Amino acid sequence: MLSLDLLFLKRHYKLPPLEDVVYDALINSELIKINHNLVAISKDKIKIAMSSFLPQISLNVGVVGTGISYLNPQNILFGAINGFLSLFNGFKDVNEYKKAKLQSEATYLQREDVIMNTIISAVNSYNNVEKSIEDKKLAGLNYSVAEKKFKQKKLEVEVGSATDTDLLKAMSELEKAESIKQKAEYKYSVSVETLKMLIEK
Repeated sequence: MLSLDLLFLKRHYKLPPLEDVVYDALINSELIKINHNLVAISKDKIKIAMSSFLPQISLNVGVVGTGISYLNPQNILFGAINGFLSLFNGFKDVNEYKKAKLQSEATYLQREDVIMNTIISAVNSYNNVEKSIEDKKLAGLNYSVAEKKFKQKKLEVEVGSATDTDLLKAMSELEKAESIKQKAEYKYSVSVETLKMLIEK
């Protein structure tokens, strides 16, 4: 089995600026795209509901005559505008319009909620990566210090200036530092992957 050190031995992730993270999260969010479509559909439903009690107008134009040329005065140009009102179906049409209007407002608010949640998720993910980078650096430094202390104690035991108990204590501190380092590397890896899922296609 590969050691955890090899497992997490990756090139350091270059964290983009926060504004880029938020922008990419908004652009690449499939949920936002779906909600944009829902808003467009709800607007169409309002138009359909309104058309139920709006007048409908059509324009007809024609030419009557015996001459070949349309500029001949013998030809008569006539036109007609036909208009009719749709039969008003009482409260049903009004209620359909109100229902479509309410659904449109709810869909719009839902889209805004999705956008806001996406922004919050992007900012939180960005902050998590920033913190995990600092934790990883600190854990790495602590491990280096513990490793040097252990090596120093080992030399001191060999020359008789330290006891086996001192060496065991240094070894325990090294193992603890290594465990913290591995956890910090794992947390870093997870936070980076989470951010990538938000901002990458």
